[in-house]
Amino acid sequence: MLDTVVFRRLRTAVRRFAGANEGNIAILFGIAVIPIISFVGAAVDYTRANSARSSMQAALDSTALMLAKDLTEGTITTSEISAKADAYFRALYTNSEAKSLAITATYTQNSSNGSTILVNGAGAIDTSFMRVAGFPTMDFKTSSTSLWGSKRMRVAMVLDNTGSMDQNGKMAAMQKAATDMITDQSSYSKKSGDVYISIIPFTKDVNVGTTNINASWINWSEWEAEPPILNDKSSSINTAFKTAKAGSTCPFTTNTHGFVCKDRPATAS
Repeated sequence: MLDTVVFRRLRTAVRRFAGANEGNIAILFGIAVIPIISFVGAAVDYTRANSARSSMQAALDSTALMLAKDLTEGTITTSEISAKADAYFRALYTNSEAKSLAITATYTQNSSNGSTILVNGAGAIDTSFMRVAGFPTMDFKTSSTSLWGSKRMRVAMVLDNTGSMDQNGKMAAMQKAATDMITDQSSYSKKSGDVYISIIPFTKDVNVGTTNINASWINWSEWEAEPPILNDKSSSINTAFKTAKAGSTCPFTTNTHGFVCKDRPATAS
């Protein structure tokens, strides 16, 4: 009898437990609280690491610029770059949470593409929440590059030295302007070849010397081309030239076009 009563009460309690729906929110929250705290904690730690990285980026940018300036002005040598980079960075980086900081600086010089300073930085922060998930630290790294001298300056000055420049002080004014420009541009030259200045006289005729007859910078194509008058299809001279035959009147005269007809084969094309 006692066994029957106990069994009946136990069965009733099981039925009530199976049908109970109170406290579901608490159960669900208890299940979800661990991943929620993990995600919130990861966001907090990531924000701290990103702040440390942003501060490092600003410090590396300033370090790269100052190293480029020192190298350009000759205040440091290439052997001092690493030590100077570390000193500049440590003075500029003020984030107190970062640790295990490592800075490297690489200098590259190319005669045609200028000079480059590449500064790499790396560090880490101690996590507050992620350590629960097995990540006691969070690493970060960034870099900065400074490039200078990539474009060499090339200046061509065309100076008018025709007769009209001898009036109203034009020649003296031109000479002063040319001198001032050369002085100004020369200040940008830090090493040989940084600045090239060419002076070209603007005049009717320029004697470049017979030794330059085959120079690559002289173009003879227009000199050797057919007279422009021959390319004008509507020209009466062109028509006469194209239809010329033995006994025809010469379409060219020395006075008007500079070409003459011959009664024998020409010795050159």
